[in-house]
Amino acid sequence: MHNNIEAVFIPKDTMKRILSWQDGDLYYEITYFSKVTPSELSKKQLVKMAESFN
Repeated sequence: MHNNIEAVFIPKDTMKRILSWQDGDLYYEITYFSKVTPSELSKKQLVKMAESFN
């Protein structure tokens, strides 16, 4: 991710993907459920989404 922030990508067997990170005192998490969304998201796409928060 940008600003030298490291994120953790957690792939789950339950069709769920999690990207979490800390920025100072704030903690963020994006959780993707493939049962809700018809197409699959990659780790790269989740990181791009997280970078757009700034």
